[in-house]
Amino acid sequence: MRYRPRALLSDDFVLNTTNYKLQLSFKYPIALTLTSLTQIGDSNEKCSPVLLILLLVGSTASQCTDANLCCAPQACASDNSLSGKWELDYYLDIATGTTEPNPQKNTRGVIYTFSDDTNRGSIQGHTLNNSVAGSYELAPECNIRILGFGGTKVGEPSWSGRAWLSSAEFYHYELRAMQLTLTPVNGKVRLVFKKVR
Repeated sequence: MRYRPRALLSDDFVLNTTNYKLQLSFKYPIALTLTSLTQIGDSNEKCSPVLLILLLVGSTASQCTDANLCCAPQACASDNSLSGKWELDYYLDIATGTTEPNPQKNTRGVIYTFSDDTNRGSIQGHTLNNSVAGSYELAPECNIRILGFGGTKVGEPSWSGRAWLSSAEFYHYELRAMQLTLTPVNGKVRLVFKKVR
């Protein structure tokens, strides 16, 4: 038996065996779906219904066990608000699962305060060396659109400089009690914030 994953954490997984080619969709691991099962070779032979049922039951029972690597969308905020004070904890590379925390631990860090009315809001805060401000609007399906974001970038280190939010860009957000993540649409790196008490 051999398998050929298209990419780590990609949308599809293809498994080729001696007699069958199986393709699964991983967009939502909790509800993993069988997108195709084709028999290789004689087209007159039928796929065993028992095999098909076992594959469907086994695939839908799978769940992510590592929260950082899980690709299923997390619940949006129940009140659809990002309001709160958030400190950038680390960057998460989506493809590899590696994290990059602040290399300068004893600094003031990157802290953004979000304040909104569940529709539009403002961002106030600072990076390691500079003050920043911006505005955003909440969009459907756990997304926000940055309407404007700016400040000075004098002497900004590379790590905190990447926390600069891009104006007119959409970010997917996930919000838990003590954690906020922002992922640029089509981005490769997720910004992971922890709640400041």
